[in-house]
Amino acid sequence: MILQFPSDRLKNGLSESHEVWISEISAGNRFFEGNDMEAAKRDYLRARELAVRMIRAKAVCRSLTIPAEAIHVLTCANLGNACLEMGDEDLAENYFQEALDWAHEGAEEFESFSPTEEQEGRTGTQRRKALINYLDFCQRTKRVPKLEKLENRAIEQGKKICPQS
Repeated sequence: MILQFPSDRLKNGLSESHEVWISEISAGNRFFEGNDMEAAKRDYLRARELAVRMIRAKAVCRSLTIPAEAIHVLTCANLGNACLEMGDEDLAENYFQEALDWAHEGAEEFESFSPTEEQEGRTGTQRRKALINYLDFCQRTKRVPKLEKLENRAIEQGKKICPQS
């Protein structure tokens, strides 16, 4: 297998995506603060497309110091909060869950390449933020957290840390 460095085109595209994401998330925040949830949701959805692009190329993003995991967690939280303000609790929950799913998936992938202590800390922080956002959503909506998924993840994590002989 031949390893190749990411092309300049990919790097430039991700850097541009990051700049556009900042613009979209900022616009969404202004609309949210102005109580225009439709416009906020529209801009957050555009930001989410960019966040997904960056999270799928997070190794390259790391080399460019673009915090793809943090961007994705923040975008999902903002989108979930906009949907919640619009009264769509089910859709809001989907976005909070999406952040959890990606954070967990990213953590598994991350562990496979021997991260530094600092990188490991940042990834753990994003998992905690995604979990806190989801639990906060459940508390605000009086929903029971869907812990089965979370418990299964914790069990799998435990098996990796403490394998049975």
